[in-house]
Amino acid sequence: MSYWVVRLGRGGEFVKLAKEGKFIAIGWSELKSDLSWLLKEDGYQAKAKLKKILKDTYRKDYTSGQCSKAAGQILRFVRDIKVGDYILTPDSLTRQILIGRVQSNYLYATKKDACSYRHRKGVEWIKEVSRDQLSQALKNSTGSLLTVFQLSGHDKELSAIVEGKSTKGAINTIYRAQENEESIVGETINFRGLIFAPINEQGVVFLFSKVSKDLGVELEEIKQGFPDAIGRVKTPKGYAKRTIEFEFKSSNYDHLPKKADFLICWEHDWRDCPQDMQIIELKEVIKGLKTEE
Repeated sequence: MSYWVVRLGRGGEFVKLAKEGKFIAIGWSELKSDLSWLLKEDGYQAKAKLKKILKDTYRKDYTSGQCSKAAGQILRFVRDIKVGDYILTPDSLTRQILIGRVQSNYLYATKKDACSYRHRKGVEWIKEVSRDQLSQALKNSTGSLLTVFQLSGHDKELSAIVEGKSTKGAINTIYRAQENEESIVGETINFRGLIFAPINEQGVVFLFSKVSKDLGVELEEIKQGFPDAIGRVKTPKGYAKRTIEFEFKSSNYDHLPKKADFLICWEHDWRDCPQDMQIIELKEVIKGLKTEE
């Protein structure tokens, strides 16, 4: 069971319709065909085909990077969100969060209604909560502008909200955001002189430098372009060369069909990653390591 945020249009314009119709939906309305085929394809092949379709469809509006980002979000909606998972849908007009549980796999709505988003899943809507009821950490996590993304690290609080239990202690001080914030950091980890968790790829590289010896990886070269680095690891035959790519989240990897030997990330959320690519999730690595220098 996972928790996901799915935004229903700019400002939550279709939230009321989705609530009444018991569905959740995503846009990309120019893709006027059933995307069920994404469930049958291999993960890499599915993303490659979808990126090409997006490029052909939005060639005047989307860069290659935007096509890749859109493909990732569509794939998460169609493939990764499972029956039984929970959906959080913000309504910026009312500052409410609609919470529901997924009841069906992907479906393409052929019958037109007031919601122009045709790519859908059935949802049993459970409750609405004020955004002000969320802890600051959860509020920050739900603030991403992505259309579809997974919420991780908030299961205890979200479970309490769904079950109607008290979340006292998790929801306290609320601070107003300021425009043009110059200093944003991740959660507190206090690991070997690094106070806060990474929030970008550069932070992942820095944190990896503190654990590379623990992992038995000797860095030989940091470079521009693919791959980000070259390292050596001990094997029964001796020290072998390995290509390394750094990403904040593993799903940010955008070099297929090229495959790095190691993908080093803060958070591993790429369910369909190639089996022959080793993922090193630093969030889990540091849990088992000493914090002293």
